[in-house]
Amino acid sequence: MQYQQTKDLKIKESLLKYANFVRKLQDKDGNTWSRIDHSGRNRAYNYPWVANFYLEMFNITDDKQFLVDSYKTMRAMYRNFGHGFYAIDIPVKAYSMLKNNKFTLEADSLMNDYRQTADNYLVNGCFYPRSEVNYEQSIVAPAIIHLLRMYEVTKEQKYLDGAKEQLPLLEAFAGLQPSYHLNDIAIRHWDGYWFGKREFWGDVFPHYWSTLSALAYSLYAECTGDQLYQKRAENIIRNNLCLFFEDGKASCAFIYPNKVNGKKAHFYDPFANDQDWALVYYYLVNNSNLNFRLSR
Repeated sequence: MQYQQTKDLKIKESLLKYANFVRKLQDKDGNTWSRIDHSGRNRAYNYPWVANFYLEMFNITDDKQFLVDSYKTMRAMYRNFGHGFYAIDIPVKAYSMLKNNKFTLEADSLMNDYRQTADNYLVNGCFYPRSEVNYEQSIVAPAIIHLLRMYEVTKEQKYLDGAKEQLPLLEAFAGLQPSYHLNDIAIRHWDGYWFGKREFWGDVFPHYWSTLSALAYSLYAECTGDQLYQKRAENIIRNNLCLFFEDGKASCAFIYPNKVNGKKAHFYDPFANDQDWALVYYYLVNNSNLNFRLSR
């Protein structure tokens, strides 16, 4: 996304090298692991980000192999995990990208998967199945995002209605305290433990996945015309920028409580890793008329 903004050739060179690395995470059938030796878990969350990455690589290279790889990745996810998983950032735009580049059968096949997923979300409604955790903001937000994206593509009212039904549950994860740490930032608890260097439990304000709420609100504003939700989305994104510091360093999470289990807290964790997702969603929310939801 940064390359598409700046056309910096150093970024493109780096991306091409990274694409070679990502391909080592997969086998010929699109199965995707977290490690290049294909050990450990075959984790469902791995698939959409890889598929999205390939779509953006097509946007900067015009190499249709990236479209094929994106399609193969998502088909592998559905083959392995079915249509009931609440994945983060299912790339609905792949449908039109495949269609526009003469991969009609692949586009229709993927749309069938997307429709089955969305229809399962409608059947479940507010009764979310247990996933890696029982219930969290990053289960509700992806459901709403997928339903809204399906509404944008199909214009079927049931998908917008389903998103509206679940929206109050997403809003309930956040309050409106005046601090930028807490203002419409969804509560999360375990991220500093599982992903931080200091391995602290405790409420995390912010954690970059709070930006999923921002994307859900921005899409809702697009679909309904309610610009209050676009303003809320931009506010959430802005608040997440506190994870990036003036010296160029960053943090994956801010552990908000003053103390956790008797130990001093209220700190930015030293690890800088996935917080760059906040920048991805900054682009998606703040470039709504050019944005990367649109496809080539």
